[in-house]
Amino acid sequence: MRSNSFTIPRIIFSRLTAELYVRRFWFLLVPWPCLAVILITLSRDPNVIIFAFLVGVWPLTIPLRAYLFTSKAAELVASPVWVSVEGEWVLFHSEDGKGMKIARSRISGVTELHGHLAIVIGYVKFAFVPISAFGSPADAEKFKQALTD
Repeated sequence: MRSNSFTIPRIIFSRLTAELYVRRFWFLLVPWPCLAVILITLSRDPNVIIFAFLVGVWPLTIPLRAYLFTSKAAELVASPVWVSVEGEWVLFHSEDGKGMKIARSRISGVTELHGHLAIVIGYVKFAFVPISAFGSPADAEKFKQALTD
């Protein structure tokens, strides 16, 4: 099974990554701003207040970190690529010879997000394929099934 050629701008790639990260780990992100509010309210020590501000702002840095940490994968899909499923591998092929190979055994799930199929690799790595890269939504669903079988 093979998709048509597609591109994903780096900023979109990082936005999708940040959103998936927040969706998957929201329960770990919520306590930090709450702790910051408690520390700022109850403490008079300037060092504790500075620490509380840093702890409270930390979840807001997720989009920037997603942008910085996805540079290799985002660079690959910034130029025209297509994806195929061949045996136990999901292969991203680029016209300039670059590519990415993902073992299907490492894929922990596939979800739909803003017109893209988000391939979840392990816990915090993601790859994206636009649904529009397939001939029809039925083809995208077949691709999704091929990844999860």
